[in-house]
Amino acid sequence: MQIYGAGTTSGTSVETTLRKYLHNPRLFNLSKGRIHGEITVDCTSNPVYAVLRIPLMVPGFVFIYDYIFPGYLAYGKVIITSDNLGMIFTIETPLAARSTERTIITSIDVFRSDDFKLSFTGLGPVTRALSSVFYVAYRVFPSVPLGLFTVLTVRILQEYIDNNPLPL
Repeated sequence: MQIYGAGTTSGTSVETTLRKYLHNPRLFNLSKGRIHGEITVDCTSNPVYAVLRIPLMVPGFVFIYDYIFPGYLAYGKVIITSDNLGMIFTIETPLAARSTERTIITSIDVFRSDDFKLSFTGLGPVTRALSSVFYVAYRVFPSVPLGLFTVLTVRILQEYIDNNPLPL
């Protein structure tokens, strides 16, 4: 599955919606993560950017967002968990040192997601029903909740990189 990041023009309405309602992202157990395979770097296909592919496996993955709708009509947490989550991050970074070009996360490919759960809190029966729908969707069509997860992940990582430049 490939979801394109902030470097493309597709999905701008999704990005606006996510920034409007989702706040305070938190990632837990990243310190337990490890490189899963080889990091590859392609410096020849693009004269401006180097393309890095970083495979990462995180056991006990937990990702939490707070959501708040206008006027506090609804609020709570979006909780994403997985026993083992394997992802390949594709990042384009400028070849020239101290370049004015942006570092861009172009995609995240999920290659393993053991016991992946996307759940919601805050509205009692409504959030329980929504959590159940995503659980069933993952069992029947895993690309639906994984797609939502990758969109959330690309957006928050791209925002972090834009505000905190990488020392490359």
